[in-house]
Amino acid sequence: MSIDIRSGGAIAVDPASLRELADQLAWASGWADAGAGGARAAIDRLWWAPQLGNACGWQVDQLRHRMVLAARALDDMAARIRTTADAYEIADLMFRVELSWFHDGFHDVAGAAERATLEARLRELAETNSEAYDEALAVLAAWEEDYGSDEQWTDAVAGLLGAGAAGFIRMVALANRDARMGVIPAGARLRGQSAPAVAREVSSGVTTVPQTLAEAASRIPDSDGTAQIRVEKYAMADGTNQFAVYLAGTSVGERNTFNWPSNGDLYFGRTSASFTATMSALAAAGAEPGDVLHAYGFSQGAMISVRLAAQADYRVQTLVGLGSPVDADLGDDTLSLQVRHRDDPIALLATGGMPAGTGAPQSLVVERVAHPEEEGDIAMPAHRLDDYVDTVGMVDESADVRVDAFREALAELRASAVRVEFTEYRAEFAERELAIPVARGSSGVSDDASSEDGG
Repeated sequence: MSIDIRSGGAIAVDPASLRELADQLAWASGWADAGAGGARAAIDRLWWAPQLGNACGWQVDQLRHRMVLAARALDDMAARIRTTADAYEIADLMFRVELSWFHDGFHDVAGAAERATLEARLRELAETNSEAYDEALAVLAAWEEDYGSDEQWTDAVAGLLGAGAAGFIRMVALANRDARMGVIPAGARLRGQSAPAVAREVSSGVTTVPQTLAEAASRIPDSDGTAQIRVEKYAMADGTNQFAVYLAGTSVGERNTFNWPSNGDLYFGRTSASFTATMSALAAAGAEPGDVLHAYGFSQGAMISVRLAAQADYRVQTLVGLGSPVDADLGDDTLSLQVRHRDDPIALLATGGMPAGTGAPQSLVVERVAHPEEEGDIAMPAHRLDDYVDTVGMVDESADVRVDAFREALAELRASAVRVEFTEYRAEFAERELAIPVARGSSGVSDDASSEDGG
C-alpha cells in the first residue's frame, strides 16, 4: 500500500517551491532563446561560405527551430506553474480569511488588521490572475467535498444503528467542516482551567535519540499501558537542554485524565485534565518555558501536541501527529508531520486540516488508506497506534526528498545530545483533600465534621 505525501491538505506542493521552479524554467527558456539567436547568427555567416552553407546550413536551421520551440514550451510551462502557485496561495488565503471569522482572536483591533492584510493580498492575486482564482475555487471545492464525511464510518453506523443515524453522522460531519472545527488558528490558546491533575512517575532510565521517525513514533505510550506520557531530556553538548514528549491516545480508567471528557475539552478549545497533566510532567522532567521541545502524539495525545505547539509556551521544533482530530496554523519554526489514515474517522474530524499545510516550509501531510478491505467496521481498525507507526515507517522508507528535513532534524539531535534520560508518567486526577473543621474551643474534631462533598 502506498502513501500520499503532500505539503498540505489541498496543496500538493508549497507555492514558494513552485515559483522557484518557474524561475528556473524561465532561465532555461532564456538560455534556449539565446541559443536560437546564436544559431541564426551562424546561419548568416554560412551564407558567406558556400562550401559549408549547403552542407550545414539546413542542420543549423533545424537546431534553431527546435530551440525556438523549446523556449516557447519552457515559457508556457513556467506560466502554468506560476498560475498553480498563485492558485494554491489564493486557496490558502481564502481559507484563512474564512477561519478568522470563527475565531474570537480576530475580533479585536490586531485581529482585524491581520485579516485586512490577508484580504488585501487575496484581492491582489485574484485581480492579477483570474485563471488562478478560478483554479483555487476548484481546488477548495474538491478538497472540501473529499473531507465532507467518511463513507466507511457512516456505513458502519448504518449497519448498527440504521440509516437515520448514518444520515445524522453525515450531517454533523458537514456542519463540522463548514464551521471550520478541527482547525486551530494561529495564536489560539486553550480556555479556562481543568480539574486538578498530576503526572505520577512510573519509570525512568537512560536511552538514546531515535534513529528514525518510526522509532520515535513507537515510543508513544500504548493507551492500555501504565503510562500515558513519556518525557525525554536531552543534555546537549553546548550545555543546554532539549526535551521530547510522547503522548498516548485516549485511555480508560477511574482516575485517568486521558479520558473521553478530555477529548471533548481539547477539540472545543478548553483546557483538559490531560493537557494539565502533560504540563505537569514536562515541569517535573525539568522543562522550562522557552525550552526546545519535540512533540509526538497519537489521537488525543496528538491534539495535546498540536496545542503545545500552538500555545508556544515551549519552542516546539518538531511536531509529529498521528491520527489527530485537529490541525493548527503554526509558525515557520515548527517542522510538522501530520499522518492521517483516510479510513480513520477520528483523523477526519480535522476536516483535512489547513489547505496549504502548516509550520515550516518543509512540513508534510501524509495520508493512506490503512484497511481498504475493512468496510463498515465500527471498531475503527484504521485508528490504531500500531498501524500509524507502520505508516510512519513508510515515510522513513520514502525516496521523497521532502522527508530529508525530518531525517536531518533527528541526525542533528543525535550528533548534539551527549546524554538522554527518559521518565514515564501516569496522568491522574489529583487527590481531593478533605476539609475537616475543628470544633471551637476544642482540640478534637467536632461532631459535624464532614468532607467537602458531604460524605
